[in-house]
Order: sequence, then C-alpha cells, then structure tokens
Amino acid sequence: MTPHALLLIGLVALGAAACRKHTTGVAACDDHLAARRACAAQLGGTLGEAQRREADRLERLWLEAGARSIVDWKTTYAPKWCRAATEDARTAFPECRW
Repeated sequence: MTPHALLLIGLVALGAAACRKHTTGVAACDDHLAARRACAAQLGGTLGEAQRREADRLERLWLEAGARSIVDWKTTYAPKWCRAATEDARTAFPECRW
C-alpha cells in the first residue's frame, strides 16, 4: 500500500471518528480517540483491530467517569490522562500520526 493510500485511509477514519455521536467532553481525550482510530485503520489487520477495540474501551471508560461526575474529572484528571495515553501510543506506534 502506498503512503498516499495510508494517509487517505487515516483521514477517512479520522473523519468517521469525528462524526461519532458521543464525545467525552474533553478535547485531549476526543483527540486521542480519533488519532487511535486513525492509527488502527492505518495499521490494519489484527493489530489495527486491537487498537480499535482499545479506543472503544477507553471511550467507554472516559464516558463513564464523566457521567459519574467524578470531582475534577473533566478539568483536571482527564486532560492529563488522555495526553499521557497519546504519548504512550506515540512511543508504541511511531508509524502513526499522533
């Protein structure tokens, strides 16, 4: 697959992720989920599917935390955790755009 095709797949996945009806309400978390899903599409195969499932798992976790109104979740903890998740993913999957 050419680099241009991979970029196109990533952009389509990013657009699809942006159109999801639920968001966490935290920009850093929403950005992480969109980037992880784009990475999953780029990676493809078993590894890509694992990344897509991980994005779904993280989204559920972060939505539940927000729904429980955990004190300072959206303002203090979530941005830090989501940025840290992005840094970890950037290290683990340098071939993807984070």
